[in-house]
Amino acid sequence: MICEEKDRLLHEYNSAALEASKAVLSLADLAGTSTGGDYQLLSLEKDRAKARLRKARSAYEKHIAEHGCADKKNSN
Repeated sequence: MICEEKDRLLHEYNSAALEASKAVLSLADLAGTSTGGDYQLLSLEKDRAKARLRKARSAYEKHIAEHGCADKKNSN
């Protein structure tokens, strides 16, 4: 049985992980080569992306725990 909510939350988690990864890479690219203001803006963006990732992960894990859709009989 397919759990559409689990799939949606997993997609959201994957999207947040990609966003966080891109933010970290952008920040690393600027390290030592940009103005402090640019670096600070990207650092804030990275922090927001990581917060979104933590929230998405938590929602995914909470759904699985409450709904039980991680069981083999219900998993995709």
